[in-house]
Amino acid sequence: MKKLLSLLVLFTMLYTGLDAQPSQDYSTVAELAESDFTFEMNARQAASAQNKPWSVFLPGQMFAEAKALENGQPVYTVVTNFANPANGGATMFYNDINNNYDLSKAKINYGNGNVIDNTEKKGSSSTNKTTPAPTGRILLIPESTNDAVMAFDAVTGDLIDASYILPDATNFSTPICAQPDLSYMGDIYTTDQLDDLVQLHTGGGGGTFINTFAPAGGVNTAILDNIRGADFHPTTGNLLVTVSAGANADAVAEFDAGGNYLGNFVANGSGGIDGPWDAMHYEAKGTYLVSASTSDAIHEYDLTGAYLGDLVSGPAFPEQINEKLNGDFLYAQFSGATSGVYIHNSTGTQLSFFNAVTGNRGVYELGNGNILTTNGGGVFELDGTTGALLDTKISGVSARFIHEYSEQPSIPTVSEWGLILLALLLLSVAGVVLGRVRAYQFAGYNGTVTSGIPFNRSLYISSFIGALVVALLIGGFSFWLYGTITTIDLIGSMIALPIAAYLIHLIGGYKQ
Repeated sequence: MKKLLSLLVLFTMLYTGLDAQPSQDYSTVAELAESDFTFEMNARQAASAQNKPWSVFLPGQMFAEAKALENGQPVYTVVTNFANPANGGATMFYNDINNNYDLSKAKINYGNGNVIDNTEKKGSSSTNKTTPAPTGRILLIPESTNDAVMAFDAVTGDLIDASYILPDATNFSTPICAQPDLSYMGDIYTTDQLDDLVQLHTGGGGGTFINTFAPAGGVNTAILDNIRGADFHPTTGNLLVTVSAGANADAVAEFDAGGNYLGNFVANGSGGIDGPWDAMHYEAKGTYLVSASTSDAIHEYDLTGAYLGDLVSGPAFPEQINEKLNGDFLYAQFSGATSGVYIHNSTGTQLSFFNAVTGNRGVYELGNGNILTTNGGGVFELDGTTGALLDTKISGVSARFIHEYSEQPSIPTVSEWGLILLALLLLSVAGVVLGRVRAYQFAGYNGTVTSGIPFNRSLYISSFIGALVVALLIGGFSFWLYGTITTIDLIGSMIALPIAAYLIHLIGGYKQ
């Protein structure tokens, strides 16, 4: 009898253990995995070893991802409300998911390209493209469920291609931020949170992997570790990458055009920064904004990386920052009771708060005036005035940051310096022509017209000196204002200076 009772107790304990829920709730596991992706990496590795999936998507019902480990078992976050993951979100072991849902119509991702798609809309998302954006402007959004980069229309926010850069288990582990350089065209630079690398792909859809861009030479966790957002510096063109762990933690690293590490744009811990996520050039003020999830702030720095102050204090886990056309800025808050999309003006004053979608990661103002935002359940469009949820663009993917990209062909265009030089040349030619016209008019009185291009050596030298003084004054003011002068500005000034001096010399000559 005692043996039978002991067996019954043991059986009950085993049965209860098999059916027990994970000890940590959805919000705790989601925030731990968001802060440190090694939690999710370990869960994926355990899932693969146990022949369990990395993620399960049941359209319209449920989206589950392996996010943590408990007693050697993968713990899945289970989302049933894609727009508000924490609302009804739960943690489960895979047996619980299998028992609670009919997975015969699910998309089950076992990782490393091994996907079983039993959904009604089968096949790779790359074959389900909508009409390309008529303006050529698209939005790149990485997603870390399939390790791919999606494309959306920059005006309407509609999905164009769910696999603009195809799933790449070899070169992606957790893509966070995909963007072009300052031209908004060409190759695409993508930060990978787990691989600690910036990867380079060709643009144009189905991007081909080119190479590892930064750090030059490959993985170096003394430089990049647990990286998130990135941006190209507006004057130097160097790539800036946020670093949140390792020997170089709590900094914004800087790389040249070859991916070589130049040091930190924002020094480690400068201004109290802790856990940086995104770095954005704030054009309205000519500064840099850096969001940080542990210091709970939007920190502000000048264009040399010197700390200016906290533009916004107190947001719980802010991630991406983006500027609106009117000079205000948006940021996405991932966690807390006040998760959502925030809009602030340039002084840091809050203007709006929208929480129809929560667990936010990425945010962007669309061309139609509405707001596109991402979270761990998908991509969503909000009304730009009321914040109401207007549309779910895609669900069942863990979507990340949003950046603009141009698909327009590389038609030769005129740069700012090109326009300046063209204007100076046209004015000089016009000056010569007008001078000749006046000369012919004067010839009616004295019967002589001098030939050739007008040039007075002594007058030109004095004009050149005057133009040089003005150029030095403007250059000095620019350096004082921005802290740097780019190579292209120096070259442009050197070419423009003699042309401007000749134009001044013409005007002076005609006055004489």
